[in-house]
Amino acid sequence: MILNAQEDFSFAHWEDGLLLVEARPRDGGFADEKYSLINNDTQLQIKLFIQPEGFQVPIELTRIFDRMPTP
Repeated sequence: MILNAQEDFSFAHWEDGLLLVEARPRDGGFADEKYSLINNDTQLQIKLFIQPEGFQVPIELTRIFDRMPTP
């Protein structure tokens, strides 16, 4: 596969119950994302590691979303 440097691209795969996403934005740098279900599958956890090209220190974030109860 030949990738055009002017386009964003991402690769994803499942590994031990985690969805792992690696992204390369067109403006440089990279981002790694990890998606998992936690707390008996009642919450979605997303861990982000972002390294923009112009930053000296990466950005690390964790977001947690609650599952809505079934009506």
